[in-house]
Amino acid sequence: MSRPRGLRRRLQVLLAGVLLAGVLAYAAIGAFVWWQAEERLANPPQRAADAALVLGSRAYLDGKPHPCLSGRVDTAVALAKAGVVKQLAFTGGVDSEDGRIEAKVMQERAVAQGFAGPMLRSPRPPRRGRTCRCRFRCCRGPGGAAWGSWRSPFSCGACSGRGR
Repeated sequence: MSRPRGLRRRLQVLLAGVLLAGVLAYAAIGAFVWWQAEERLANPPQRAADAALVLGSRAYLDGKPHPCLSGRVDTAVALAKAGVVKQLAFTGGVDSEDGRIEAKVMQERAVAQGFAGPMLRSPRPPRRGRTCRCRFRCCRGPGGAAWGSWRSPFSCGACSGRGR
């Protein structure tokens, strides 16, 4: 049995109304967020931030300090010297070119530029592989089990996260 023609038309009008109301609500929320963001960015807070997080980048390129890493550290030190931040926090992995720890290289550069304030550095990353939930060193590169198998992003694949 088919529905009466009037009922079908009413459902279409109701669906269009609900869809229009949703779009208008979404637009209103977006406009409110935009207005708040413009106001807050025009008048930033006057107190210093607790820390500046400096994200890692490749430490060296062809034996010279990488410009991206240097620029990040230079900007962070300038912010700290201007009193905008109280301390610097450096993060990063191991450089693929020469095995240097990016966070350590950044800290050394900040000290060389004369920054003597408090600095935090991420702990040294592991040299090989990662540890899955079973706490065995499973991923050892090309010959080892594949990290992040389809079973679980925290499983090595060989043990499925259950242990051995």
